Amino acid sequence: MSEYKTTFNYWLTHRILPNIFYANLDFIYTTVITSESNLQKFMQEVLQRAVEIAEDNPNLEPSYPIDEFRVAVQGETPETAVLVIGFPKCEKDLDCVQIAFPLVFEKAKYYTCELSSNPLDNEKFFIIGAWEQTEDGLKHINYGRKEITSGNSFGLRLIEMIYGEEAVPNDEEEPGTGR
Repeated sequence: MSEYKTTFNYWLTHRILPNIFYANLDFIYTTVITSESNLQKFMQEVLQRAVEIAEDNPNLEPSYPIDEFRVAVQGETPETAVLVIGFPKCEKDLDCVQIAFPLVFEKAKYYTCELSSNPLDNEKFFIIGAWEQTEDGLKHINYGRKEITSGNSFGLRLIEMIYGEEAVPNDEEEPGTGR
């Protein structure tokens, strides 16, 4: 039996990015998310840092390049929208296919869409999670299972959770899926 190694996806989306997000909230909301170009540059810099750390850590699976992150804003207005960022190589439980955060600074929170499976029958599904800043540091929360259907995407579910059901647009599709 081979020794378990943490996936690079998990390392990046559950360790590196949440810490950087909360340590740099003002910068992220005033500079990074103001343009897709700024966001792509920021994500590439974070990715490079994660790659450098992963190279020296024998408990991590090898890193991989991400040429461009899939980015989409979902919501009808900036006041009720979320920024969704997609990730490749979501292959093992707890890997993230997407992360997201509200565009409104006062609602700032780092959300995850994580792969999970039923241990009884190996059925795969997604759960919504989040990282919150607390007095004791970062805390991970699971909100539960996420169905992948049109009208019930990660971004739309977050809009409903954050802003209320009335803020959910009727005709939005899941970024990059055609759903």
